[in-house]
Amino acid sequence: MSDVKKKFRSIFEKLRGMEGLLSPPALAEILGFKVDTLQKRRSKKLRPDWIVLSQNRVAYDPYEVADWLEGNLSSAPEDQEATPPDTSPAKSPSSSGYDTRTGRMRVLRGDE
Repeated sequence: MSDVKKKFRSIFEKLRGMEGLLSPPALAEILGFKVDTLQKRRSKKLRPDWIVLSQNRVAYDPYEVADWLEGNLSSAPEDQEATPPDTSPAKSPSSSGYDTRTGRMRVLRGDE
Protein backbone atom coordinates (compact mmCIF):
# COMPACT_ATOMS: atom_id res chain seq x y z
CA MET A 1 0.00 0.00 0.00
CA SER A 2 1.38 3.41 -0.95
CA ASP A 3 2.16 6.08 1.64
CA VAL A 4 -0.71 8.20 0.30
CA LYS A 5 -3.18 5.36 0.76
CA LYS A 6 -1.85 4.73 4.29
CA LYS A 7 -2.39 8.41 5.13
CA PHE A 8 -5.95 8.34 3.77
CA ARG A 9 -6.65 5.08 5.59
CA SER A 10 -5.50 6.72 8.85
CA ILE A 11 -7.81 9.70 8.23
CA PHE A 12 -10.63 7.32 7.31
CA GLU A 13 -10.28 5.39 10.58
CA LYS A 14 -10.13 8.63 12.61
CA LEU A 15 -13.34 9.88 10.97
CA ARG A 16 -15.15 6.57 11.57
CA GLY A 17 -14.37 6.84 15.28
CA MET A 18 -15.74 10.37 15.68
CA GLU A 19 -19.17 11.35 16.94
CA GLY A 20 -21.01 14.57 16.27
CA LEU A 21 -20.57 16.94 13.36
CA LEU A 22 -17.43 18.64 12.07
CA SER A 23 -17.17 22.33 11.25
CA PRO A 24 -15.55 23.27 7.92
CA PRO A 25 -12.32 24.41 9.67
CA ALA A 26 -12.11 21.13 11.62
CA LEU A 27 -12.66 19.00 8.51
CA ALA A 28 -10.24 21.09 6.47
CA GLU A 29 -7.55 20.48 9.08
CA ILE A 30 -8.18 16.72 9.12
CA LEU A 31 -8.12 16.44 5.31
CA GLY A 32 -5.29 18.90 4.77
CA PHE A 33 -7.56 21.14 2.66
CA LYS A 34 -8.06 24.88 2.90
CA VAL A 35 -11.45 25.96 4.24
CA ASP A 36 -11.92 27.81 0.93
CA THR A 37 -11.54 24.50 -0.92
CA LEU A 38 -14.45 23.03 1.01
CA GLN A 39 -16.54 26.14 0.28
CA LYS A 40 -15.75 25.89 -3.44
CA ARG A 41 -16.71 22.21 -3.44
CA ARG A 42 -20.03 23.09 -1.77
CA SER A 43 -20.74 25.80 -4.34
CA LYS A 44 -20.19 23.21 -7.11
CA LYS A 45 -22.25 20.62 -5.18
CA LEU A 46 -19.28 18.25 -4.98
CA ARG A 47 -18.67 15.73 -2.23
CA PRO A 48 -18.09 15.40 0.67
CA ASP A 49 -21.74 15.91 1.58
CA TRP A 50 -22.59 18.60 4.10
CA ILE A 51 -25.49 19.50 6.38
CA VAL A 52 -27.02 22.96 6.44
CA LEU A 53 -27.39 24.08 10.05
CA SER A 54 -28.62 27.61 9.35
CA GLN A 55 -28.44 30.15 6.56
CA ASN A 56 -24.73 30.76 7.12
CA ARG A 57 -23.58 27.57 8.88
CA VAL A 58 -22.81 24.11 7.56
CA ALA A 59 -21.28 21.01 9.10
CA TYR A 60 -20.02 17.64 7.94
CA ASP A 61 -20.94 14.18 9.18
CA PRO A 62 -17.63 12.32 9.74
CA TYR A 63 -19.28 9.05 8.66
CA GLU A 64 -20.28 10.56 5.28
CA VAL A 65 -16.78 12.01 4.79
CA ALA A 66 -15.28 8.60 5.60
CA ASP A 67 -17.57 6.99 2.97
CA TRP A 68 -16.37 9.56 0.43
CA LEU A 69 -12.71 8.86 1.25
CA GLU A 70 -13.25 5.10 1.20
CA GLY A 71 -14.79 5.38 -2.27
CA ASN A 72 -11.70 7.23 -3.48
CA LEU A 73 -9.38 4.64 -1.92
CA SER A 74 -11.19 1.62 -3.28
CA SER A 75 -11.36 3.01 -6.82
CA ALA A 76 -7.65 3.90 -7.05
CA PRO A 77 -5.25 1.39 -8.61
CA GLU A 78 -2.59 0.04 -6.27
CA ASP A 79 0.23 1.63 -8.27
CA GLN A 80 -1.41 5.06 -8.32
CA GLU A 81 0.58 7.42 -6.12
CA ALA A 82 -2.12 10.00 -5.34
CA THR A 83 -5.84 9.66 -4.86
CA PRO A 84 -7.70 12.61 -6.37
CA PRO A 85 -10.88 13.75 -4.66
CA ASP A 86 -14.17 12.52 -6.08
CA THR A 87 -15.55 15.33 -8.25
CA SER A 88 -18.91 13.76 -8.98
CA PRO A 89 -21.96 15.72 -7.83
CA ALA A 90 -23.20 14.75 -4.41
CA LYS A 91 -25.92 12.14 -4.41
CA SER A 92 -29.39 13.30 -3.50
CA PRO A 93 -30.77 11.80 -0.32
CA SER A 94 -33.73 9.45 -0.55
CA SER A 95 -37.17 10.98 -0.28
CA SER A 96 -37.54 9.86 3.33
CA GLY A 97 -34.01 10.97 4.22
CA TYR A 98 -33.36 7.67 6.04
CA ASP A 99 -30.40 5.57 4.89
CA THR A 100 -31.22 1.92 5.56
CA ARG A 101 -27.59 0.87 4.98
CA THR A 102 -26.19 2.99 7.80
CA GLY A 103 -29.31 3.42 9.92
CA ARG A 104 -28.77 7.19 9.88
CA MET A 105 -30.57 10.18 8.44
CA ARG A 106 -29.13 11.23 5.10
CA VAL A 107 -27.47 14.59 4.50
CA LEU A 108 -29.87 17.26 3.29
CA ARG A 109 -28.91 20.19 1.09
CA GLY A 110 -30.06 23.73 1.64
CA ASP A 111 -31.56 23.87 -1.88
CA GLU A 112 -33.66 20.67 -1.50
